[in-house]
Amino acid sequence: MLLEVEKSQNNWYEIKRGTAEEIIEIIANDTKGTFHGLGALDKSLRKRRGVKRLNVEMQKNFQFVYAKTGKVCTAQEALFHFFNVPIDVIAEPSDWYVYHRKPRIVEVSEDHTKILVDFAAMDMYGATFGGTCLYAMIKGKWDAYKIKPNQSENIAACLAWLEKRKGKDW
Repeated sequence: MLLEVEKSQNNWYEIKRGTAEEIIEIIANDTKGTFHGLGALDKSLRKRRGVKRLNVEMQKNFQFVYAKTGKVCTAQEALFHFFNVPIDVIAEPSDWYVYHRKPRIVEVSEDHTKILVDFAAMDMYGATFGGTCLYAMIKGKWDAYKIKPNQSENIAACLAWLEKRKGKDW
C-alpha cells in the first residue's frame, strides 16, 4: 500500500509504503499534524485499551501532567482527559494540524468549560505563525471556535467577538 499526502493543490508526496498495518500505525501515531496531530492522545488511550479518561492534574502556567507518572501531557491529552472534550471536537481545527501547528493551552475559565488554545508553527524563515481556538462548552455541548487573531487576547474577548457574530467562528 502507498500512503500519500497532498502538500499543495495537486502536489502529492509519499509518506510510507507498506502493509495495511504499517499504514494504520503511521496515521494513528501522527503527532506532527500530517493527518490529525492526535497521536499522543491515541497512544494514551491504547495503553488503557479503550476510551477511558486518565487522571490528569493542572499545574502552573496551564501545564498538565499525568497524576500517576508526572509525565507532561500534550494539549490534546489535557483537553480529553482533564476537560472531557470529545475527540471529534479536539480534532476540529484539522486544517491547522496539517500545517503542523502545535497547540498550547494559554487560558482556562474557572469553571473549566472554556479553554483558549494557541496553535503555532514556524515557517522556513523562523517566523512564528498560527491561530487561536476557543474550546467551549455552550448549552451543555463542547465545540471548537477558530478566533480571529485580533479578537483572541483572552477568553472574555473571544466570547464577546463570538456573541457579535452570533456564534459563527472565523
